Amino acid sequence: MRRPGRARPPDDRELFGYASRLRGRTRGRGAFATRPVGYAPVPAQVADALLAR
Repeated sequence: MRRPGRARPPDDRELFGYASRLRGRTRGRGAFATRPVGYAPVPAQVADALLAR
């Protein structure tokens, strides 16, 4: 949940399809770029599920 006044970087799920929507709304002229902001630890339950594969 977002807190008012506190910006957070979007995750990949929020960016998926953004370029297509942006180009569609700007008639092909819109562009954007992403850059890494940092790293955060993976929650233990997510790590366990990934390692179990």
